[in-house]
Amino acid sequence: MYSVGIDIQDIEDFRKKPFENNKKFYERLFSVQEIEYCLSKADPAVHFTARFCVKEAVMKALDPRKITPRYIEVVVSEGGRPDVVLHKKNVLPAGHEIKISISHSGLQAAAVAIAHPE
Repeated sequence: MYSVGIDIQDIEDFRKKPFENNKKFYERLFSVQEIEYCLSKADPAVHFTARFCVKEAVMKALDPRKITPRYIEVVVSEGGRPDVVLHKKNVLPAGHEIKISISHSGLQAAAVAIAHPE
């Protein structure tokens, strides 16, 4: 099976919801490690938006009825490349993996997720 998902979001939407005033919102969507990573950056909204796009793209590539954003975690590999960890079993068919790509500008962030055989 090959499947693709894509998402694009305005960064301003996350700038309007600062973490300090919206902790519950962020904790519903992001892991502790994702929150720590984003808050360590000069402009956390860019990184929160990018990770949100990954979660949406992954759900579109798989099936949004099978997984929610909280079970999708964006991690940074040793080489600095973003990767995704699924914290729910039986979402991907056996022998498949999912790869992601993230991009952002000053205004928007986008992500693509591709599920494919290993």
